[in-house]
Amino acid sequence: MAKKIIFIGYSWSQHRKIDFYQQGLVNAFSDLGYEVHIISINEICPKGSVIGISKDFSSKKFSEVLESIKPDFLVSMNHAGLFNEVLTSKKYPIMDLIVDELSHLFIPDALIADNFFSNNTFIITTNSRSYKHFRHVCPKIVSDHVSLSPCVSDLLKNPNVKQKYNISFIGSFLETAKAEFIFWKASIHKDKEVLKNIIALMAELTHDYHADFDKLVTKHDLNDFFKELALEHKDVKYYLSNHISSRLRLDTITKLSSLGLRLYGNDLWLETLSHTPKVLECFRPGSLLTSRDELCHVYNSSKLSIHISQVQVPGSLSYRIYDIMKSNSLLILPWNKNSDAFTFFGKDCPIPMYKDLDHLYKLCEYYLDHEDERLELVKKCNDLVTSGFSYQDSAQQMLKLANLNFESNGLSSTTDVKYVSSDQFKKSLFDIFR
Repeated sequence: MAKKIIFIGYSWSQHRKIDFYQQGLVNAFSDLGYEVHIISINEICPKGSVIGISKDFSSKKFSEVLESIKPDFLVSMNHAGLFNEVLTSKKYPIMDLIVDELSHLFIPDALIADNFFSNNTFIITTNSRSYKHFRHVCPKIVSDHVSLSPCVSDLLKNPNVKQKYNISFIGSFLETAKAEFIFWKASIHKDKEVLKNIIALMAELTHDYHADFDKLVTKHDLNDFFKELALEHKDVKYYLSNHISSRLRLDTITKLSSLGLRLYGNDLWLETLSHTPKVLECFRPGSLLTSRDELCHVYNSSKLSIHISQVQVPGSLSYRIYDIMKSNSLLILPWNKNSDAFTFFGKDCPIPMYKDLDHLYKLCEYYLDHEDERLELVKKCNDLVTSGFSYQDSAQQMLKLANLNFESNGLSSTTDVKYVSSDQFKKSLFDIFR
């Protein structure tokens, strides 16, 4: 009988399939001889997004479908699909792979699990802050059920690719309209201190995203203002932090534009271009990378690749960072004393880090002018991720946690991978009108 895995993931692009980082892990399980059943959370959210739940979705039927597959274990990305009925079934081990900031986990308010995690859940987090959080707030979970493991990459360095780009940045411009609405309302408010207080609030949020936001709102006398706008504090924090992160990305791209930076990102960048001519020079038309090969080609073709942290996750290392470290390009990171670069690669980590935009400009200028030193650092970064940073390594770690055997079947294609139809999760007409 074939060994089976259920993989629950999603994509931010609303194409209803999992993204290519998640697909890499699925491929690794398939190569190890497992039949993989994929569920895309986009299928059960309105308009293919990853926010909210469609009205015709039944979490009870969802759990029943999972049990009918009879999996050896289940893998969830960022708690996706782990409704209460799933967590309490205890029919199979659950691997909860948490790669994002905790407030971005997939936890629908109306269907939140009573205990969030069950005894058959294994939490694998890719950043040290989340690891410390779960060890602190989940005392009932056995210690070996919470583990810290870096992101992985399957990027292949290609020394034959001509490095025709000086600097590249691949990243989204985050939605800022809600924050701009808040600023506009503050600017016309009868209390002229409101706008000044919001600016002060954002400065503190930038300095320490994880500070008690309710206390900060009270400190800056903004409770009544947000009540007038009918906004909950958690939503305000989300909107403002998106604005802070996007502003930093905009300023960084503008700063480096004269050095030949190439920007690849989502359509929201287009809304900034008429006001930011320097960003317009960097933006690549049609620059939303739609395939894994395209992304790998950009990194291998770039002499330098910069990372611009989001304010929500300072110091964490995303999948793209490991892509860059395996490529021909030299990674440059923002400096953070708590960076996971030090956690995973030691205090003498060779990755160049910048403390502000002036410092970043000087670093980029220096390594563009000193090719030998750049290549030496590229090799050091390549060597750091030579072993232990592949999708196969990640898949094998999960199998070990679940006490399951693994043995590669030598395949290079995903022959035993199938998507589960979301039609099976829908409520009946009787349930809808009951």
